[in-house]
Amino acid sequence: MPDNEDIVQYIRELTAQPALREAISVSSRDLAAALRRLDAGEPMNRKRLVRTAISVTRYALRMTGRPTPFGLHSGVAAIATGERTRTGLNGGGTKSVRLDAGWLDHVTRSWLTDPETVRACEVVLNDLCYVRGDRLILPHVRQRDDYKTFGRAIPRSSEELSLRLSPVLAWTVERTARPVPCGQLLTTASEKFPHLGTAALETFFVELVNNEVLLTPLSVPRTDPEHLDTVARVLPPESPAAVQLRTARSALASYADTEVGGGTEAWEQLVVTTSGIHEDASAAPDVTLRADITATIPSDVTRELEKCASALWEMSPKEGMYEHMRLYRRAFLDRYGQHGAVPLPELIDPHRGLGFPATYLHPRVSRSFDRHQKQADQTGVKERNDYLAALALRGITDPDREVRLSEADVAALTVKDATRPPRSLDLCCQLLASGGESLDSGDYRLVLSPAVGGSAGVLAGRFADLTGSTEPLKSLMKQAEEGDPDTIVAQVGFLPVLPRALNIMQVPDLTEYTIPVGVFADRNDPRVIDWRHLVVAADGDRLRLHWSRTGQEVVPAVPHALSLGLAAPNLVRFLQDLRFCGDAKVWRPWDWAGSASLPVLPRVRLGRTVLAPLTWRPSRAVREAASEKDGWEAALAAWRTELRVPDRVNVVHHDRVYTVDLRNAFHREMLRRDLASGDVSLSETALHGDDAYGWLDGHSSEITVPLRRSPSPATGGAGALLDAARVVPRTEHPPGGEWAYVKLHCVPEVHEEIITDRIPALIKEVAGEIDSWFFMRYRDPDHQLRLRLHGDGTAGTAPVWAKLLPFAESLRRSGLIRGFDVAAYEPETLRYGGPEGMALTEQLFCIDSQLAAHQLKLLGRRALELPRNVLMAAQYAVTLDALGDWDWRPWVTRHFPSGSVPPAEKSEVALAARLIARGGSADLLAPHLSPGCRGLLRGIRGTGVELGRLLLPGLDPDTTFTRHDMALISLLHMQHNRLVGIDPANESRTLGLLSQVARAQASRERHESTRGKDGRRG
Repeated sequence: MPDNEDIVQYIRELTAQPALREAISVSSRDLAAALRRLDAGEPMNRKRLVRTAISVTRYALRMTGRPTPFGLHSGVAAIATGERTRTGLNGGGTKSVRLDAGWLDHVTRSWLTDPETVRACEVVLNDLCYVRGDRLILPHVRQRDDYKTFGRAIPRSSEELSLRLSPVLAWTVERTARPVPCGQLLTTASEKFPHLGTAALETFFVELVNNEVLLTPLSVPRTDPEHLDTVARVLPPESPAAVQLRTARSALASYADTEVGGGTEAWEQLVVTTSGIHEDASAAPDVTLRADITATIPSDVTRELEKCASALWEMSPKEGMYEHMRLYRRAFLDRYGQHGAVPLPELIDPHRGLGFPATYLHPRVSRSFDRHQKQADQTGVKERNDYLAALALRGITDPDREVRLSEADVAALTVKDATRPPRSLDLCCQLLASGGESLDSGDYRLVLSPAVGGSAGVLAGRFADLTGSTEPLKSLMKQAEEGDPDTIVAQVGFLPVLPRALNIMQVPDLTEYTIPVGVFADRNDPRVIDWRHLVVAADGDRLRLHWSRTGQEVVPAVPHALSLGLAAPNLVRFLQDLRFCGDAKVWRPWDWAGSASLPVLPRVRLGRTVLAPLTWRPSRAVREAASEKDGWEAALAAWRTELRVPDRVNVVHHDRVYTVDLRNAFHREMLRRDLASGDVSLSETALHGDDAYGWLDGHSSEITVPLRRSPSPATGGAGALLDAARVVPRTEHPPGGEWAYVKLHCVPEVHEEIITDRIPALIKEVAGEIDSWFFMRYRDPDHQLRLRLHGDGTAGTAPVWAKLLPFAESLRRSGLIRGFDVAAYEPETLRYGGPEGMALTEQLFCIDSQLAAHQLKLLGRRALELPRNVLMAAQYAVTLDALGDWDWRPWVTRHFPSGSVPPAEKSEVALAARLIARGGSADLLAPHLSPGCRGLLRGIRGTGVELGRLLLPGLDPDTTFTRHDMALISLLHMQHNRLVGIDPANESRTLGLLSQVARAQASRERHESTRGKDGRRG
């Protein structure tokens, strides 16, 4: 390392560039202050001097290496596509300067402690608030302990705010459902609650505003000039706050007008101004640079990216992402059924619905859905990983250390999936070409960046206003809806957990509709979708959002790069995560899977696009040497020799990349410090030689390209309007209501003894006090018998409970059950066709429970010569016959096709065929059963006809699956549950047996019909 004088000279030479000096001033007040001390000749110890030199070097490398839109280190501009390359650099750039979002939040909150300011505002209730018991709950409080820590600290999980729902608060909640002037609210409240006094009420409203229970027009996710105009209109014109705002805006404008490299003095004055407005608010304003560049690149470049994105979609694996959402979908289906539709506020309530998925932080979710975990489909995973390992070896041994993917490679890595690609993506890449002519002739390379936007606008949206690309992005969002009038793309607006995170959320409104969450908005605006009017509906392996007002599907859009998992309210993250709840794959960049931990990984190229650069992972010896410092130089040199690491490499930490020259002592020290403090890797630099950026006059650059999926003639039902009948009000029968319900915890081995002996004895005892009952087997996660009894309507269930509880206790004492729970009964009303269908289904369940008890007793005594599975198939046929005069066999063969389960034994099929006949199955089965069973078979027919009247008209042979299909399948499922138990594999076999018989009968009838026609022709 050089001596102190050399280091000082190095720093002075490096910072002699005015543009770098100003960029440092904008980015780091501490480093700028250190440079001023060096300029003044103040002494600095060696440790501090080295740290300053390294920091200055980092900033210089950020300006000359991979461009990251941060402060003045790089500029952004919109480019076009055309037939030929055209570029023009017109100057140093134009500054866009905004007040720091954390600073603005801090200062605005101080202004809103002034009652006069609050009176001048409209207020509206925060739509995240809800009532729980006798409390008003704001589910998460934004974190303001140190508003300057965003980017240096990870937000902790949020805490809720709980307020007693006093009469005045309850009145306020009702009156502020829509925006109302706070002064008017105060006047009305003073008349309504005169005993409280106007001063106390005013203090009360100010506190609600400062706790964000009431929101003002200042509570929006914007910091742009239009928002500052709104703030100015709210503040009393000559108030200290209004004067402070005008002063700050004037200083902003003065600095924005300076040239790049000539604004250091104006910047320092701006910082003094903003810091002086409030003693605790000193965060510097947010600066972005618009590059004065005009550029057109050949359309061939975007076509190359389209091919690359399509190939990566084909190669994207299914496993490894959004498992928490897959578990949530399974929990949804388990509770609400395959056609369930639930109002969003009810669904996210942890007591009335499911709550939020596991892993959510704001607020933290304590519920787990692990019981819905299932073995992942590993089909082809090992073969794919083995192929990737072979590719890695092929590339490592290649002279260029490169894998050039062939069509055969892509085909071998393709993961078959019927899911359509995402609606849109933002891809970011470096475009490398020696000049415009080379670019036009196709002599270029694209190098994909690790930064990927999950939808269009995520990477570019923040700069849309600055680059003049707002309208093109709006058009792209609109195109995502074209050809699908039943779909709305709506932008989500919200306030982040850390107020300063709002800096990276400054995106214009890109969609016609918006979904405000926890921000000030007028829900009467027809373009505003109130999230409380959204419905979550199951659709195949997806959960979709629908607007209850129109039935249209709503696709939420969050066009910025904020980490929603870390910094957004749970509801916002949930709206965005819903699209990932299926078992289908998600678009992924290149992933080495199990080979990713190799010490060196080759470059991967597809056509002219580098999907992954040549990469090195520092060895354990190098990392240990970096931490201990002793032996660092020797360890680094040995490692470089072993793995052939070049002099110039990129240091990569997540999405942060900078280039170092390992011949430079400062650069090696930078690498050592990064290795000691975090997990970093090294990758190769640009691949096109020294003139890689020649097409842009040598300027390092990245381009972000928004892509949308190709239109499809058939959307597979996407965007279908929501059937309002699917949204069924939640019904619950608590203990003491019309249903008595107990859960008996017991192993399956004793189920049949309880079903055939103990439960019938209880039913006999309470026969005069109930009019219906049924049982079912369940696993949650332990095995249970669930018993439900309906009171006869005169005395309710009190007399029933008087006998039911001693019955359950006697089972526990006798060792037949481990214990029991008293529970509320929530009917699956949607699953069975609505309230009327549910009532008829409960009647059918009652008959089926009695029939199962009789049949299990016969089977237990070996008094029934029929095998249980044959009896089960015949019982299915009896139920389907009972629904009405319809030929159910095509329905059965469509939903339980051949090949879905192994075929039954011929003897089973032959025996089942003698018991199953359309319209006559009950008559064929009855002789094999006891007299009591025969009467129950007749009862099934009487109730079934009424239920069929509701369900059969909704069956659609041209639709794969409707909610009416779900109801019928659920009826059959519950029959198997009672007679056989919880055994999905056996249930599939019994349904397959029914399908085999139905298929054989239909085939025979067609054959006989054809033979009859031939005979008549003869």
